[in-house]
Amino acid sequence: MNSETTDHHILYNDFVQFNTTVIIVITLIWIVTKIIPRKIFTIQSKIILDVVFPIVYFTCFSFFFGALFLVGNCYLTEYIGLHVNHDILDIGIVGAYTGAIALILAQFIKTILETLFGVVISSSFAFDLIGMILGRILLLILVYLFFEG
Repeated sequence: MNSETTDHHILYNDFVQFNTTVIIVITLIWIVTKIIPRKIFTIQSKIILDVVFPIVYFTCFSFFFGALFLVGNCYLTEYIGLHVNHDILDIGIVGAYTGAIALILAQFIKTILETLFGVVISSSFAFDLIGMILGRILLLILVYLFFEG
């Protein structure tokens, strides 16, 4: 087996491993959304219901999107680059793909919170922006600690 075939095979295996992991995680969290008990917690605080939960939802999206993009960039970009001959386009494909996955995961987290607490989480641009910033700060701190610590 020549070096190019071996490299292609390694990139393919990384691509499949990443996507298999994503499918398993999404499926497990989806199952949790279906079996979780309803309204087992009660919260009277308007601040938690109206401010904290919307921020938590978008913080999850921001964190998942950033983390998935960082990992996806490592595991997907080179394989996609074998089929798409444009550096910006393959990164764009990874970004769109990981963004969609992050939205799905964040929606599941939102559904779990809504189910557990028997509430409807509504959001606004300001809360989404705060959540986006918090999610990225959390992600960057964890990346720094993991790679520098």
